[in-house]
Amino acid sequence: MAQKWTRVGILLRLLIADRRGFGLPVPMQVVLRTPYGEMPGWARDTPGLSLSTLHQFRLWRGAHSIPDTDLRPTGPPRYTPAEREEQSSLDSYLESRRDRLQDWISRIVDAVPGLAGDPRLVAVAAQLDALARRWDAEAVLHRVAGSGPLPDDHPADALIYRITHLIKVADAQENERKKERRPDPYAPQPLERSRHIGR
Repeated sequence: MAQKWTRVGILLRLLIADRRGFGLPVPMQVVLRTPYGEMPGWARDTPGLSLSTLHQFRLWRGAHSIPDTDLRPTGPPRYTPAEREEQSSLDSYLESRRDRLQDWISRIVDAVPGLAGDPRLVAVAAQLDALARRWDAEAVLHRVAGSGPLPDDHPADALIYRITHLIKVADAQENERKKERRPDPYAPQPLERSRHIGR
């Protein structure tokens, strides 16, 4: 996927250069003046996208003059072979991510039934999906779900806080263990007995 997206960047930069060469205006989206933290309309049902992912989609949309009112992530279908391949790759990535989020939503509701229908449920799913790259996110979910009832106000945000706090504590403990295992470079080292001593 990373290699394909590198090709996307090259393709779009060439397209932008062509537009400039012919005196055509470059769409404002290509300039990327919108802060990355601002979630565009097309991505609101797929939260938690990385900055690099948002950047790739903004480049695509800008190079093809896709208006903000078009909520299709990659806009209308493209028909040249290269563009069709790259558009399919981008769309497939989002579809796969949405499937993972839906799977996490089901697991969260199984673990915490009271969150069913919560508008922030998808944000919890996005956090667990990102967490799954380096942790057993399923175990984390059940650990925080079993640590007591959630508040009536903003229960999904409370669950996100518990997950974040648990991971911070676990990371701190792991760093301490690494320090304990790491030899102190300033500690006195035992002298090695020379093979010539005693001869």
